[in-house]
Amino acid sequence: MRGRFAAAAGVMLFAAALTCAAQQPSAKPLVWIDPANPYSSYLQAAVEKKHTPVLFTTLKDKAQYIATLSASATKGSAVRAVVLGAWNSGARTNLSLAVADVQTGAVVFAYTCEKNGEGHAFQSAAECLAKHWNSALKKH
Repeated sequence: MRGRFAAAAGVMLFAAALTCAAQQPSAKPLVWIDPANPYSSYLQAAVEKKHTPVLFTTLKDKAQYIATLSASATKGSAVRAVVLGAWNSGARTNLSLAVADVQTGAVVFAYTCEKNGEGHAFQSAAECLAKHWNSALKKH
């Protein structure tokens, strides 16, 4: 009889804990970034990889912050890439992030990362942004 009571009490405590956890609001701020931006997935993946304490939302009206991401890239020289290697081809990638508070419109974070070379430059630049954004959030 005691075993059944203990098991039932354990199930009830577990259910109560799940209910409480589901009702608590997330400590991470909600950020919206335009899903049509071709570089938004790079930033979202980098934020997850670098454990930046934000959550992305698909609902713009629920977001606390709006992230704006812009990119530019210059092609390198194929001859330089063959002679000096892909990292020294002259290719450059710039990725800029600005995060604004929805309530005030104030820009709370802005940073630009530039990466040289061909290949994974956009992902590398996005990881640079996520790292610096993470550092800025930890300071506040």
